[in-house]
Amino acid sequence: MEDKKKKTSEPAEKDAGNNQWTNNNLKYYPDKRPRQDGPGGN
Repeated sequence: MEDKKKKTSEPAEKDAGNNQWTNNNLKYYPDKRPRQDGPGGN
């Protein structure tokens, strides 16, 4: 019964494939617009 518990694997490193904050399209069409941070953004 104890064999079923496996060690959890190491957390995956973030790269362009699994990072929610990257946008693949920006590679080809960079966003040159000035930043417009909302309230509290610095």
